[in-house]
Amino acid sequence: MPDPRAREEGGISDSGGSRGRERSLRSTFRSLDRALGGELPPTSIQKWVARHPPATGLGVAVAVGLFLSAFDTGVFTLALALLIGLIFGLTAAAERNRQARLKRRGPRHGA
Repeated sequence: MPDPRAREEGGISDSGGSRGRERSLRSTFRSLDRALGGELPPTSIQKWVARHPPATGLGVAVAVGLFLSAFDTGVFTLALALLIGLIFGLTAAAERNRQARLKRRGPRHGA
């Protein structure tokens, strides 16, 4: 008798395999994070950056744009500065999530 949970397109059943993979990836990431010092308490600069991700990204974009404009002006310079600012802003948002996770886990885990 076919599995009632089987998908109609091809008859493949999803018995939680993707959830197991996701859990494994998350566990691997957390292990790597711990090995690189992700459980350490944040410094004062990290706290400020985590509180102000847009300001961090914009500040880096302006600084990089001003630096690059000394060598070349144009759309490429602006696009590169904005891209680097976006990367820094997203990193600041990730730091905010890391600090929230540390706070949830409690003082025993580095908060």
